[in-house]
Amino acid sequence: MFTQPLLRTVPRYETFSLTHTFDRCIIYHLIYHNSIKLHINHLLLLHFYIFGIFFATTAASSTENNVINVLVTVAALLSIFEIIFTRCNLYGVSHVIFVIVPLVVAAHYLNETTRTYLTSYETVGIGLGIALCSLLLQIAGHKLWEDFQANAAVTHGLIAAPVLEWTCIFVRYYPSLNRKIWDEVDNARQEAGIGRLTIIEE
Repeated sequence: MFTQPLLRTVPRYETFSLTHTFDRCIIYHLIYHNSIKLHINHLLLLHFYIFGIFFATTAASSTENNVINVLVTVAALLSIFEIIFTRCNLYGVSHVIFVIVPLVVAAHYLNETTRTYLTSYETVGIGLGIALCSLLLQIAGHKLWEDFQANAAVTHGLIAAPVLEWTCIFVRYYPSLNRKIWDEVDNARQEAGIGRLTIIEE
């Protein structure tokens, strides 16, 4: 069913870094995420992954106040990371406001709805199950829609990818505002013998 993608690397760029520029990380991400279908796959499923983690976190305590405190702490740590990782740019801040915060609210209210008939263990199981399924479906997306694939990078896939996929919305739909990034991506792909990346032209 799946074709085995070619394993290629572009070592000049970073999969995940707090020391290099954010542009270098987004260039790496775009080099290895060619297909628009894969972008949609990851954009949806990475946020189901985050929601699953948040929902599992709601089982950290049996009291409502502690649930909120633990959930908010986990979300705050992720938000701080994303803002630092993106160098406080619009992409990171908007991802926190328009994605992370609503997912926290959704996880909290789902917990409130289900806590009367779900045990803490069941809540953790469901949350982790959602996260695991989303990751597996992303791997399937790579197999289906990519011609080649980079080496596995855990920090990229589990931590950095959600805000990178969010950033890709803007970079793909407004390529003229990100021409330097696209030039780098095209050059790197051509050096690897792959060709131009699919973007959405204005």
